[in-house]
Amino acid sequence: MPLPHRAFLPFPDCRRILIVGGGGFGREVRCWVRDAWPAEDALFAGFLDGDPSRAGVAGPVLGDPDTYQPMPGDGLLLGVGIPGVRRRLAEMLSARGGAIPHARSPDRRRGAVGGGGRGNDRLSTWSGQ
Repeated sequence: MPLPHRAFLPFPDCRRILIVGGGGFGREVRCWVRDAWPAEDALFAGFLDGDPSRAGVAGPVLGDPDTYQPMPGDGLLLGVGIPGVRRRLAEMLSARGGAIPHARSPDRRRGAVGGGGRGNDRLSTWSGQ
């Protein structure tokens, strides 16, 4: 059961939500977006992933994060579970002007992101702090 508070807070000028990573964890983040932002779910545009075959029922793959140029109003959520890859993508997209809002799973008990320790459920940071 989701927590009673809003675990995600989209930034005010967010016009679309993109999830970086279209694998299993990225699809889980997609579910979190739907659970946490039901009124803003229409903002979800798709995934950024280097493998276009990951497009499917969860949403389209809109491009490769290695070549993607963030646009004003894009909210980028990190759906990559490997810390080093997540960090590289976050730094690269941030350097290009990408907005990566702070976000947490709406149900922190899920444990899908890590072992339940501090910072393991964050989708937007890479250091676990």
